[in-house]
Amino acid sequence: MQCAVIDVGSNSVLLAVADENGNPILELDRVTALGEGLNTSKRLRHDAMERTALAMCDFKRRAEEMGAERVIAVGTMALRVASNSGDFLKLVNDLCGIEIKIISGDEEAKLSYEAAVSSLKLSGSTVVSDVGGRSTDIAYGEGENLIRTYSLDLGALKILEGSHLNFKETSHFSDIQQLKKEIFEYLSENLLKTTPQNFVIIGGTATNLAAMKLQLRQYAPEKVHGLELSRTSIEELLNKLISMPISARRKLIGLQPERAEVIIPGTIIILALMDFYGQDYAIVSDRGLRHAILARCYSNKLKR
Repeated sequence: MQCAVIDVGSNSVLLAVADENGNPILELDRVTALGEGLNTSKRLRHDAMERTALAMCDFKRRAEEMGAERVIAVGTMALRVASNSGDFLKLVNDLCGIEIKIISGDEEAKLSYEAAVSSLKLSGSTVVSDVGGRSTDIAYGEGENLIRTYSLDLGALKILEGSHLNFKETSHFSDIQQLKKEIFEYLSENLLKTTPQNFVIIGGTATNLAAMKLQLRQYAPEKVHGLELSRTSIEELLNKLISMPISARRKLIGLQPERAEVIIPGTIIILALMDFYGQDYAIVSDRGLRHAILARCYSNKLKR
């Protein structure tokens, strides 16, 4: 039996389809900004629900064309906090017959850790940081032994909507540094201090930074997965991003045009995390929670 997983995030929807041996054969990523506007309304917007539901219907069709007999869908932060999440679940079920399971932040962090550590074959102390649209999920462990998880009320889309900065325009370096300082202080209040041997970053910001560094005109997961990004290279990319308006950013090689605004706050979060954990390098993981769920599906660990 072939499985497919749809990860319904606050900013993007991801699809992973595996063959009968559990190897990924199709991966898709679409920015739909489901959690757009949640800072103020606490409700999912109708247009955001509609475009996300349509993307999921398309993903299901594509997965079934690849031979998937089971499509698993999970929802994260936006669906955890929105007061009208039920409306979205019903819309998706009515339109394309997909039932979405909303998972906790701790489960999200755990799945991300499983996927990253197993695929990168990491040993020793490891922190896996999944920077999303409305949450940042952190997992700490020793090799495959998970020790602690965190789900922070901190995300690229959340900062985008809550900051006084206009990320569509150029930004002053001092303003960016002040924002990073505020994020660092938030991390210091909510995380246990440690200095891991491995520091892994997951999510759209991480993979887009890697694709920009590699100058990939077409995204190549095999080149992105496991890439080490130095703090210096990430800072250089950030300085480049803040020096140009969004219209110019959309033309940058390696950057998804739909992420041209949200990439800046996401990058600032990553740099603040590197400061907090005392890291000069970050390992990029293209594998995330959807891959861990695929693995569970094939090992019959996931409840049917």
